[in-house]
Amino acid sequence: QDLYAKGGRNREMAFGGPLALPARDGEDWQRVRQKMNPSFQSSSLKAMHDLMVSDINEGIDRWTANTTRLDLQYEFKQIVMSVLIRLMFTDRVPRQDVADLVDNLTEYGSGMAWRMIQHGMPSWIPRRYAIKGGRAQAWLLRYLDARIAERQAQPRDTPDLLHHLLDLHE
Repeated sequence: QDLYAKGGRNREMAFGGPLALPARDGEDWQRVRQKMNPSFQSSSLKAMHDLMVSDINEGIDRWTANTTRLDLQYEFKQIVMSVLIRLMFTDRVPRQDVADLVDNLTEYGSGMAWRMIQHGMPSWIPRRYAIKGGRAQAWLLRYLDARIAERQAQPRDTPDLLHHLLDLHE
């Protein structure tokens, strides 16, 4: 019995690309998760605490300065994305990058969900959100590839997730 088996439906998350950690299963999932585990221990997260709090406070400050009606769901997505980007790369990114990341991740998520729902259905059934989800995934991968290439061109010792992942890759 494989405690980490997730099934074929999870492969739909990849849109034909490489499988991310949540879509992996079995020994492959266990191997990658064990390598990444130190990045999520409290000692690693403590090093990023001030950056996370700073991004959260900045987002809340924007809300209080706003005199118009806010879409809180979208605002929360932006704060969460800002914090995730800081955890991954340390650097703060422009607000427009955060908005683009949120929008593309939302489109990718919709496409991924529909692919999973339609897994196993006949291929002649139209795949809802397939084109938008695929475009969003391609945009996200290009964005991440560019950030990784920047870091590889100018290495530095930072406590972020990318630093840990690059160390694992070597």
